[in-house]
Amino acid sequence: MARANFNASAAGRAGPVLRPVQSDLCSLVPDPIAQAAWDRVADAIETSDSILHGIAHLTVGGEQSRTELGRAAALIEQAQALLKRVRATEDGPFHELLRLAPQQMQS
Repeated sequence: MARANFNASAAGRAGPVLRPVQSDLCSLVPDPIAQAAWDRVADAIETSDSILHGIAHLTVGGEQSRTELGRAAALIEQAQALLKRVRATEDGPFHELLRLAPQQMQS
């Protein structure tokens, strides 16, 4: 994961000076393809939630239902792992840039 580079003496300023690396700059530019993928994931989660809540929890049963619910749970756990990786990739540099932006604007 790329990180922003800091240099306290750059441009004669005191304190950290943000020097984003290429991947940080790319993450600040809207990516319509990634945003469309995010929308697809959000829609799939909403639809899945609606379907799950349409299944009566108190009366669900049977071998086929147990098997299919177990498979669904495994797939959802895999999706969660993927989303955690995306969040780690996206949040790290972006939140660091947001945290430092007000300091840079005051300098």
